[in-house]
Amino acid sequence: MQLTELLAATEVEAVSGDAAVEITDLAYDSGRVQEGTLFFCVPGQSRDGHDFGPAAVEAGAVALVVERDLDLPVTQIRVADARAAMAPLAARFWGDPTAEL
Repeated sequence: MQLTELLAATEVEAVSGDAAVEITDLAYDSGRVQEGTLFFCVPGQSRDGHDFGPAAVEAGAVALVVERDLDLPVTQIRVADARAAMAPLAARFWGDPTAEL
């Protein structure tokens, strides 16, 4: 699915880079990133997902959902809250499975 299709599901502050990249998977754990992944940089209690952005890109992430811009050579989607953006983006990516319940 193209990133532009996914972005219709959430409020975005800014997009830098190519919004037409093809997304093949979603992850918020850099150890689960593979080629084509959209990686969510989620700040946590003790670790900040933004710190794992470089590892995610190295592992094949083609785009990042961020709360602040990172100096990395991939498409970045800046949102107010990366954790809150995960749900609508995941629902859209997986075809909104709860709509069938």
